[in-house]
Amino acid sequence: MYLSDKMFINVKLKLDGMKGKSVSVALYDGKKKVDSRGIEVTSDIFREQIQLSDKPEKVGLHTYRIEVEKVPGEVFTDNNSYSLMLSVKDDKTKVLLIDSVPRWEFRYLKNLFSGRDKTVRLQYVLTEPMRFEGQPPRKKIPASVSRPLKEVEATTFPANEEEWLKFDVIIIGDVPPDVFTSEDLRAIRKFVNDRGGTVVFVAGPRYMPGAYADTDLAELIPLRLEDSARADPVGKAGFRIMLTPVGKQHVIGRMHPDEERSNKIWNSLPRLYWRSRYTQATPAGVVLAYAYEPSAPRWLTNVPGKDEPASTPQSLAKRREKYYRSHALITMARCGLGKVLMLSTDRTWRFRYRIGDPYHHRFWGQILRWATAGKLPAGTRLVKLGTDKTRYPPHSRPVVRARLVRADYSPVITHQIAVKIFRGEKCIGRVPMKYIKDSPGMYTAKLDELPAGTYRLELEGPMVSKLLAQDGAQKVSTTFSVDPSAPTEEVELAANRSLLNRLAALSHRGIVVSPWQARDALSNLPPGKISIKHRREFLLWDSWLILVLFITVAAAEWILRKRVGLV
Repeated sequence: MYLSDKMFINVKLKLDGMKGKSVSVALYDGKKKVDSRGIEVTSDIFREQIQLSDKPEKVGLHTYRIEVEKVPGEVFTDNNSYSLMLSVKDDKTKVLLIDSVPRWEFRYLKNLFSGRDKTVRLQYVLTEPMRFEGQPPRKKIPASVSRPLKEVEATTFPANEEEWLKFDVIIIGDVPPDVFTSEDLRAIRKFVNDRGGTVVFVAGPRYMPGAYADTDLAELIPLRLEDSARADPVGKAGFRIMLTPVGKQHVIGRMHPDEERSNKIWNSLPRLYWRSRYTQATPAGVVLAYAYEPSAPRWLTNVPGKDEPASTPQSLAKRREKYYRSHALITMARCGLGKVLMLSTDRTWRFRYRIGDPYHHRFWGQILRWATAGKLPAGTRLVKLGTDKTRYPPHSRPVVRARLVRADYSPVITHQIAVKIFRGEKCIGRVPMKYIKDSPGMYTAKLDELPAGTYRLELEGPMVSKLLAQDGAQKVSTTFSVDPSAPTEEVELAANRSLLNRLAALSHRGIVVSPWQARDALSNLPPGKISIKHRREFLLWDSWLILVLFITVAAAEWILRKRVGLV
């Protein structure tokens, strides 16, 4: 997260057998208490979700701890706390915004990223800017992250592949494919697949995305681009943006930290009246939001009506998923090391209707946070270091990544770079790092399995020291932890009451009670005597009695025949 952001943590509490007691839940940043909540337990089986928050004041890794105070008589106290790490950064997200004409979506994004959002370094290119008679030709100014912060307007695309790869996010609007050279298209693909960058496509009425069906960018767009996949035009009644179940849990869909309030905000947004006719998601695409029209079937948001075919929960879920994928508005996908996002409408600026900037800014801010979620957390402007996770389960092999760039953001390539592993103040290992070919100065190393504990990593090497000195720093380090190994039975000691209740319901007589409620279960016990009817089947050839009878009859016949001389 960025230094100017406020962090929210949702905490789920399970407090059983504590009716009538008060419990305090606190959030610590290191040893400093930053937030707390008091909870009144109103039942013996108590479940509550609360929200704790903090606004970090320093850049770097913060170790947070959520702690529930101990209660007299509590049996298990080792499950009263939970730790997590959070990376706080203040470096700017480098964004390249490309469009043909200054349509409304472009104008609001330019205003947002060029001044209001202080976490963004913007460059934008218009391929068909507004021109006036007598105006001199525009100078050739390639887009570059090395330009001064306030010089956001460029007249041409980045000069070469290396310049393309220096950006973090590229937003491509309604531009014709022929404005890109083959080198540009190859650089954009490499930016996503190899560099791990993010491209956001914003649909338009002229070119995006249909005109890209036969280009090198087609494989990045998570929509079917053939003519047979085109949807009908939007009716006069318009449509609403509705989040899918995946979208409600995704960071892009979070308009508010509280899920219920976030859903209310989405439901309050105005109708939109244009979307691309290409709204069929590819198999690799994940639909976060879809177009909900007035004519949409009821079973999308409610149970089927009497005049609609009956459905099992599984078949209903499949029907809904099919509808989502054929009416996709916001679709994401993974491509190589990077990510892509397709907005099938260019009307998100209408989120400002009657309320101004908040929801439009928040929506695009969340997109950028999702796009840059993998940025390295620790280091300086020129040297970055981080791991793929801050907390690892047992028997994991942590992956370490580093980035070395010069002042103009060009990559530094060296073979003399390694990461040192510390446990406490003791160095327990040193692992060389390898340069990722054609990357913007990225290096990687995979560590061996480590015992449970907290570890610190330091980057070392001649070029590392030289680059750090330019920023007035001596070293760059980051930390991570490995969870202790434990048998499955000891990972979660609390009873799964929902499962127990289902089992009890299946027996028709069972109930679920806590240990201190054992006496209450006596009245639910069945009578002492129970009559059970048991049915048994006997086959003739399996009966000893029939066998003896058969032998007796056969022997009697033989003896009788013997006496009368017939044998």
